[in-house]
This record gives sequence, structure tokens and C-alpha cells, in this order.
Amino acid sequence: MSKRLSLYVLSILLTVSVLTGGCQVSASGRKIVIYHTNDIHGYIAQRQALFFKQDPQRLIGGFAALSKLLSNEKEPYLLFDSGDMFSGAPEGSLTNGESVIMLMNHLGYAAAAIGNHDFDKTVRILEKLSGQAKFPLLGANIVNRHAGKKGPSASEIAERPDYAQPYMIKEHLGYKIGVIGLITQNTPNVTLHKNVDHLKFLRPLNVAKGLVKKLREEEKCDLIILLTHIGWHKAGDETFEDDKFLASNLDGVDLILGGHTHTFLKEAYRDPAKGTIVIQSGQYLSAAGRIELTLGSDRKVEKFEHSLIDLWIDEIGQDAATRDIVNGFTKKVDAKLAATVGETREDLIHKRTEETNIGNLIADSIRASAAAQIALHNAGGVRDSIPKGPVTMRQIYSVLPFDNTVVTVKMTGAQIKEVLELSAGAGGSRILPSGLSYTFDSSRPRGHRIVSATVDGKALAVTRTYLVATNNFLSDGGDGYSPFSDARERKDTGVLLRDAVAGYIGKHTPVAPKIEGRIIERRGGRD
Repeated sequence: MSKRLSLYVLSILLTVSVLTGGCQVSASGRKIVIYHTNDIHGYIAQRQALFFKQDPQRLIGGFAALSKLLSNEKEPYLLFDSGDMFSGAPEGSLTNGESVIMLMNHLGYAAAAIGNHDFDKTVRILEKLSGQAKFPLLGANIVNRHAGKKGPSASEIAERPDYAQPYMIKEHLGYKIGVIGLITQNTPNVTLHKNVDHLKFLRPLNVAKGLVKKLREEEKCDLIILLTHIGWHKAGDETFEDDKFLASNLDGVDLILGGHTHTFLKEAYRDPAKGTIVIQSGQYLSAAGRIELTLGSDRKVEKFEHSLIDLWIDEIGQDAATRDIVNGFTKKVDAKLAATVGETREDLIHKRTEETNIGNLIADSIRASAAAQIALHNAGGVRDSIPKGPVTMRQIYSVLPFDNTVVTVKMTGAQIKEVLELSAGAGGSRILPSGLSYTFDSSRPRGHRIVSATVDGKALAVTRTYLVATNNFLSDGGDGYSPFSDARERKDTGVLLRDAVAGYIGKHTPVAPKIEGRIIERRGGRD
């Protein structure tokens, strides 16, 4: 080919490139692949799948498995997380989240929403982690309490914390993608209040409306994604404005990547009127969501394919380089938490919505530690199970990852009954008792759900005052349990829950806690 002809061909190719914006000539049928995680809670490593009854020793999860999964992807992809990244497993908590940020950087996350438990280690730590991240932490409805504006225009408030970026715009495959981060408005009730008392958490719907309009009209974004830490309500618990609510009440949103309620949405939800797609991908990095959007020539989503992929080690494998990073943190944690404190003769299995043997063990430990008449602990504060055999501090740390302390208060029987009423609400995680048993019917209206309650075999006396042991989160009214805030003579013992449980197991080893009928649910008068 002559030099003159070569130049002519090159000029034609450059002209075509300019006219098509550097993209394919036809955008119809173009695919955008997105991977998603949520509620990692510091679980950077593989672990036994104690929930898997067929083989509870089978290994699942961790960043090395996720990295291997991503390495097998043939299409260009974006990777997002929906918050609660750091606090939980020892590798996350004991490193103040730095292990998680390092691995998320390594895997190339595009953005992450801020979750309520990302405030657990104080705002100062969150600010530090934000500086270490090679991706933005998003929280459009997080503002400083002194901010003056309210309502839909609040999305433009200047007094937003530096670590909480409202949105990001990502150029990907010739498309302009706007990603907005939102956190539950209930954050002050589901994290230590003192860590967020200088902040306000605005209504997500109001903030999102303003930002979606801005990204569509001013920034000319082709796609809008909400990265949310708000949750997915259970049937019968339509008490909060969840991702499904946002999908049905917002115009211009293509995809919601959710978190907070640890929901394994095996099938994506699509709002029938708005067309907005919602996915949520479980918890503890035991699964990852993959969604493939096919866009038409009008740059709108024509169709999608979604899968929730379990990260089984024997199926997915592990990336060696990522595994080396994980092992480095795991070895450091093992050196601190390898000590055996005792033994259990039973598998200690945790479930939030019913009585469990591990819940009874924890409540008994708290009660014994404070020499109280009654102990009340929130099931949401229990985060793992323990298999039968030796019990190590590492396992106790995984079960009780938050730095909560044992607190005593004096409460009337009426206040205790109100706590139980709140616990009996449909879909809620239960209050775990010691020294007390209760029967409830969640189908009844509030105020009438408690069928009976007994203390040491005798009926709970509403006018009597009891010494109650609990934790500092509940004693501040956490999880909406306001009756604790009205209790008298609050005393923080300074004893960590982990230490109380470790000491109890050591003293009573081997332990073999049972289901004793402390929590009984009846519906329509039947067990």
C-alpha cells in the first residue's frame, strides 16, 4: 500500500471515530456488566459454612474467591459495594478496617456506599479509611447537624462531611454512569449514638430526587445507579422506606444496588411501573451479585440478566496474590486471638428471629457478669455461630465483634414489657433474655403482643423494679428500644461482652446450652 493511500485510509478511520464518539457505530445491544457486594463486615477470608446443613465444614467466601471469580469474567465490568464493610470479623475490626480497604483497592472497586456500621470505629477512623480508599465512599444524605437547609434541596448542602461524597460519575464503555450513595435514615438508632450525634441523616427519597434530576439534566448521564445501605423489608414488615419503595417512587433510576438487611435476593426485582431493577447480595462476602444490562440505541435498559453467585472455594477457587494479602492479616489476628477459653458440646447456632442456644449462652453470661435479676441482649448484636469443640477468642470475637460493654439499669416491669413488645414486632430481631421468658403473638396490634412474661417462674410484675443487665448500645435506646433510655441508675461496668462470655465459658466449660422455651411465638393463640 502506498504512503498516500495509507494516509487516506487513516483519515477515513479517524473521521468515523469522531462521528461515533470513539464508541461502536451501533450502541444497540451493548452490555454493561456490574458486580456487587454488601455487608462484608470484615469477612476478608474464607470460612466454614456452618449454615450449610449438608456440609457445614465446606469453605465459602472471602476476597480471594471474589478475585478469582472476577478474573474469569470475559466482559469489562464495574464493581460496587453497598456498605458495612469494616466491623465484624476480627480481620476487619482489629485492623480498624484497613485490611478491607486494602483488599477493595486491590480488586478495583469503583465505589462503595457508607453503612451504619462503618461509623462503629468513630468518624475519625472512617475519615482515615476514606483517605486510604482509591474509590469514593458515597453518602449523599449524610450532613453535619448544623446544616441549615431541609427538604429536597438538601442534596446541595455544602456542610456535608468530606468523607461522604454524594455521587460519582463514571465513564464506562462510552456511557456516562451516575452513582448516588444513600444510607438508612435510621442510622442513629442502629449504631452507637455518640458516634453520629453530630450528624443528620436526611430522607433518602428527597435527596435522591434532587440528585437524579441533576445527573440526568445537567450532567447528561446515560444511566443512574443508587448504591444504598437502606434494606429490603420482609413480608409483613412494610414499616420503612426500603429499596423497593425507592424503586416505585423515583423516576429516572435504572438500578439499585442495596444492602443493610443482609438479604440474599436470588432473583432481581424490577418495579412494574418505573422499570427500576433492585438487587441485594447477601452478607459476609459469601456471595456476589452479577447483573448484565443490555442497552438499546436510546441508551435505555432493554433487558437484564442477574445471578447471585455463591463463593464456594471448591467451585470458584482463589486468586493466589489476593490470598497472600488475606493470609498476612489472618496470621496477625491469629496471634492475638488463638487462645482457647473453653469447650462447647453443642453447635452454637445463631438466628435473629427466634430463641437460640448461643443467644441463651450470651444472655446468661451477661446476667452472671453483672449479678442481675434479668439480662436482655439484642439478637442483632450476635453475628456468627460456633461449631462444637474448643472455643477460641477468635470465635467469640466473630460472634460479638462490636466493642459493647455490660451495663446495668433499673427498670420497672412495665418498661421491660414495652421492650418485649417492641421485640415482638413483625419481622424484627428478638430480644434475648436470661432470667426471663416470654410468649408473644406478632399478629396482634402493638401493646397486646405479649401473651405472658415470667421472671424466675413468676409473672412479670409491671409495678416492680428489676435490676437488668444489658449492653451500652441498648441502654442508649439503640435499635429503637427507647424504654432503656428511660431506665434509672444506669451503670456501665466497663466489662466487654466478649470478656463476659469468654469468662462464663471458661468457668462452666464444657458448656452445652439448650433451647429452653425462653422465647415462644404463638399466632392466633397457637404455638
